[in-house]
Parts: sequence; C-alpha cells; structure tokens
Amino acid sequence: SAPRSVMNCYAAHQLPVLNTLACEFALCDAWHASLPGPTFPNRFFAHAASSGGLDDSPSGLEIGWNTVFDGFRFNNGTVFELLDEACIDWEVVECDETPATFALAGMSFNAVVRNRFTDFPDFIARLAQGGTAPPYVFIEPHYGNILPGTSEDYTCGTSQHPLDDVTRGEQLIKETYEAIRNSKLWESSVL
Repeated sequence: SAPRSVMNCYAAHQLPVLNTLACEFALCDAWHASLPGPTFPNRFFAHAASSGGLDDSPSGLEIGWNTVFDGFRFNNGTVFELLDEACIDWEVVECDETPATFALAGMSFNAVVRNRFTDFPDFIARLAQGGTAPPYVFIEPHYGNILPGTSEDYTCGTSQHPLDDVTRGEQLIKETYEAIRNSKLWESSVL
C-alpha cells in the first residue's frame, strides 16, 4: 500500500533492544524476504520453506476456512510435521488468539488435542519458575488489528509489521530474551 514507507529504516536509538542484541551477539545481516511480496506467503516460508504457490495474502475468509477446516498444506510438509516425524517435541507460543500457524494443516489438532500451543505469559512464567521448553519453540507475535471487516492494518501488535509502531515488538523481544537469559535453558538456546 505504501512501498516507500515500509522501506524506511530506523536509527539505532529507535530500536534499542535489537541494536543492543546485535552489538552483543552474532548477527545475520543478510536477511531477506523469501518472496518479494506480502507478509502471509513469507510466514509460510518460515514454517514450510515454501509459500505453497501463494503469492498474495489470502483473504480473511480463506484464512478462516483453512483455520477451521483443512489448513494450508505444502508438498514437503512443515517444520512441525518434520519434527513430529523425527519424534522431536515442539511448541507454539502465542501472543494473541489468532496465531498464523493455525492456518497450517493439522494445527488445530495440535492446539486442542496435543496441547502444543501456550500463551506467552504462561511460557514466560514457566521459564521463570525453572521450567523448560521443548527443543523447538516458535513465538507468534500479536498481529494487531487483523480481523476480517477491519482495516487489517496490524496496528497495536507486537509483530513489527510495516506501518505499525515497532516499540511493542521491541518489548516482546526484550521479554523473550530476558526470560531465556534468566532460565536454565540459556546455555543451550538459540534465539
């Protein structure tokens, strides 16, 4: 909608959490979108190394249909399916009630029957109390204003989506880092 706006950059003082982490730890500095297009297909790349042929964001109705019924499927599966095949436990930590991973095939089953979705505050509390996490954890941010029939502008989320305030995302990253840093998982974790 506003390509010039989304390609602007932030000064270091505007992103203190990310810049501090970048100065203290290893940094990948050649990170690119898998698909030069909208957000949703790129989310699929994170989970399936493919957009499944999708080159545009699905409509709210398509997302709703796939979330409730079949789910988006990929020729080579998703990271979650591959982890299951290898008997490696995993968890999705959700910052709101509409995680994008719900749109993937089988995820409603994993949420309801296998209890593999955890609310972010519960995850943070578990780590603070000395609890652990499975080998693979995917943290879903709060995507903000995305409901069908709204402007779908992502405002007030923690996803750092273009055109939204990035400070909430900075806070999410900070809370996640501090929870892992202060847990017994620190020495064996990659964030």
